[in-house]
Amino acid sequence: MRYVALSAILFAIGIGLTQLQADEQAYVPVVRMRTADGHFVTLLASKRLGRSACQQTVDQFAAPLRVCAACSIESMGCTTGLSGIDKALAEGQPLPVYAVVGESGIRVSVVGPPETVKAQCEAIAQHMVRNGMKSAACMYPASRSTQSPSQQL
Repeated sequence: MRYVALSAILFAIGIGLTQLQADEQAYVPVVRMRTADGHFVTLLASKRLGRSACQQTVDQFAAPLRVCAACSIESMGCTTGLSGIDKALAEGQPLPVYAVVGESGIRVSVVGPPETVKAQCEAIAQHMVRNGMKSAACMYPASRSTQSPSQQL
């Protein structure tokens, strides 16, 4: 009976230690949404230390999207590793899609109908600035140049 009790205590200590180590990990907040007009938008922020800090950022991203009747949140969460376009977006690498780069490591990729995706990208950048961000710029896929400086207020 002593061995059962001892093994249960060691098991509980092991679980506790793994939870402490997991909270020290860096997580990337990711929210993916689709708009009624056919745009698919991915929002990323820079890494956050600990799952709770990451989840707070995800909740901040998702809050205004939940009230948008024309939007649907496809997925949201915290990840320890990115791949593909998400990884390139987070690292600031050139992308084959439109992207918005804002302060504090906030990045947004925009994919959608070719005739409207550029306007959507610019509108997101303007919206971010209007809502208190010091700067946000739409990055174009071909040249990766930013829009006019007046949009980077």
